[in-house]
Amino acid sequence: MKKKLKLFFLVSLCIFIQINSIYGVLAGPTRPPIDPTGPPTCVGGCGGEMSQVKQYRVHTSTGHEFLLRCQICNGFDYGNGKEANPNCLSCTTAPMVTIKNLSSITTLGLSDAVFKLQIDVSDNENDILTCKYYINDSDTPVGIETVTSTNPTKTVTFATGFNVSTLPQGQNKIRVEVKDSIAPAGIAATTFYVDTKEPVINGYKASTTYNSASITVTANDASSPIEYRYTVGTTVTEWLPLQTTYNINNLIPNTAYSYKIEAKDIKGNVSSINNTFTTKAQAPTVSLEAGNNNSIKINISDENPTDTLYKIKIGDKYLSSEGTLSNTVVWMPIVSKTISALNLIGNTEHTVIVFAKNGKDNFEAVSQESRSKTTPLSTSGLNCTNKTNTSISLIWNSSAGAYGYDLLRETIINGAVTEMKHFENILATSYTDTGLLSNQTYRYKLRAKLNSITYGNWSETNLEAITSPNKPENVEGVTAVLQTSDVNLSWTAQTGAVGYEVLINNQQKQYTQTNSINIPFTLPNIQYLLSVRSFNICDANNPTDSLKWSNEGEWSEPLIIYTSANAPNDIVINNTTYENVQFEWDKYNNPESVLYKCELYKGDALITESDEINTNVYSFSGLDAQTQYTVKIWAINSNKIKSINAAEYIFYTKIAPPEAPRELRSSAKDNQITLSWKQSERTKNYIIKRDGVIIADNIIDNKYIDIGLAPDTIYTYDIIASNESGTLSATIVQKTKGEAPAIPTIISHKSSNTSIQINWNEVAGAIGYDIKCDNKIYYN
Repeated sequence: MKKKLKLFFLVSLCIFIQINSIYGVLAGPTRPPIDPTGPPTCVGGCGGEMSQVKQYRVHTSTGHEFLLRCQICNGFDYGNGKEANPNCLSCTTAPMVTIKNLSSITTLGLSDAVFKLQIDVSDNENDILTCKYYINDSDTPVGIETVTSTNPTKTVTFATGFNVSTLPQGQNKIRVEVKDSIAPAGIAATTFYVDTKEPVINGYKASTTYNSASITVTANDASSPIEYRYTVGTTVTEWLPLQTTYNINNLIPNTAYSYKIEAKDIKGNVSSINNTFTTKAQAPTVSLEAGNNNSIKINISDENPTDTLYKIKIGDKYLSSEGTLSNTVVWMPIVSKTISALNLIGNTEHTVIVFAKNGKDNFEAVSQESRSKTTPLSTSGLNCTNKTNTSISLIWNSSAGAYGYDLLRETIINGAVTEMKHFENILATSYTDTGLLSNQTYRYKLRAKLNSITYGNWSETNLEAITSPNKPENVEGVTAVLQTSDVNLSWTAQTGAVGYEVLINNQQKQYTQTNSINIPFTLPNIQYLLSVRSFNICDANNPTDSLKWSNEGEWSEPLIIYTSANAPNDIVINNTTYENVQFEWDKYNNPESVLYKCELYKGDALITESDEINTNVYSFSGLDAQTQYTVKIWAINSNKIKSINAAEYIFYTKIAPPEAPRELRSSAKDNQITLSWKQSERTKNYIIKRDGVIIADNIIDNKYIDIGLAPDTIYTYDIIASNESGTLSATIVQKTKGEAPAIPTIISHKSSNTSIQINWNEVAGAIGYDIKCDNKIYYN
């Protein structure tokens, strides 16, 4: 047993000595530090050099203490301070660091202001860490933070941020160093982008067609992508990512448009340019119509505006705005989109091309080529082959390309043309003109036609022919014009007539050498039958003697005429309201067969009129209030002809009824109700009814107080606006309040320097009391 205890003691001693040799537990007194400027020498005084092989103690947050041994005496001493042990995992492992709020895809702009960096750090030994960050290639840290409790991971926000506006545009670098006292620094770095300026628009272009435009743009920026927004006129797009081309359709040809291009980067910086473009002119669509007199009508169809200029080429010449051709180019507006080329060569096919010009860059849009043939050449060889007392027969040469012919007949009296008549689309080269007057001179012209409606020029030479003499034709154009006391009868004068006979009611006869006569009358609306016939032979020595007139024609068809009706008079207004008028008049000896028409005027404008009536009383309605009108009354005879004059009367309509009272209000007490309302237009006075009974009238103001009422009672009020044209009312219902309690009586009062105490008798039915002191009310 003793041997075993001795062995245990010896083993324990050896272990202790070994530990002491390593950690210096039994080391001698502290030696001065080794001089770092030269080789370390033995601290025991033997002069030997200390071995460079170090023996390290346990790890601390500031490193390891270490021992150096003498190569001669094997003595040892501590090294100079502490250092990292290259074989210690804690000394050689850098703290962990990651950048939290920046990355290579981050872009910072002006909106980010002063940016504060945020990182995540951790240290296995939970050491205190010093955190620094640097921008780009600077060696000066922007921010420094000291962090404790670093295990587990801790988020650190630098109090010192960096001003984004001071950094260069585009890519920047940031580097973070995190270090404890002994281990290598943990490093984290990344790039990021700065974009504080709007995109730069390098170029743009607008190309157009007649109804569309394509806008292209190039731009660059410190960041991407770029969004674009386009404005054309009033059309604005959304923001379009990366869309550097924008097409817009349905534009108006040859029209200037303002446009705007905006470029926006991801930080919201916006640049823009403004410009204008003009759409091209639309190529016209042309249709041609052969026109009369060797003309061609040019119809243009397009959407170009009215101020667009056109150039029209016909063959090798150009059309002017007057329709003539010239060798000079003419640009002209054609507002109606229709123009005619005049005086072209007849019976010829013409080629037409229409150009439309853009108003800005003189771009010319060209139509397709169109062709049209002009009308045939004028005819020749017009001759008379036969004539009678009522007809003339004609013949002429054919015209190349003619569809048919038009013949113009002019009646000549005393060298002047008195009548013209056309005979259209004669398909042969001969014609007999019938139904003519005897012994009458006629002149004929001829023209060829391209089709049934398109004609050429009249023949240059005319043909005159005279019919054979005959009895006068029936007198035509017999008309009668009523005058105040006679009838003016007139008719168409006949060539060769020496005089006329007028038959009145198959009995009375009158004679004249002119084509009119006045027939007097005395009674209104009396029927006359009038006929006329002519004579064409007279005594050459005494042509005015009607007894010697002969060779008379037939009587004209009888003309039935009634004499004028007497104009009414003495209009009397029976009744006038604000919208109606009734009146009557004196017929002034007119027979019952006479009708009357009433007209109503406002100023000089005819507002309305009646039908033809057989009474002498009438009324108009739907009139404007307080307005001057004029009534006119005409008498109408049996020929539906108005009297020479009309009776007139000026009157005024009355004021319109008032408006109904509006915005009725009421308030009540126990024995009275106060009514008020907004004043009504056109009101003379107000009438107040309570429960259907008038309680007040001739009220001028818009307020009324009804007193002496029963408490706690419902009343219905009619407030009636009144004037001379009528009344309109509005209704309101109001209830009076319950009967007020009696006035309390103060029984006693007691006061101090700061208060007053009051006592009063209790009032039946009271639910509370108010106290008034120095005009101030206190609620109890």
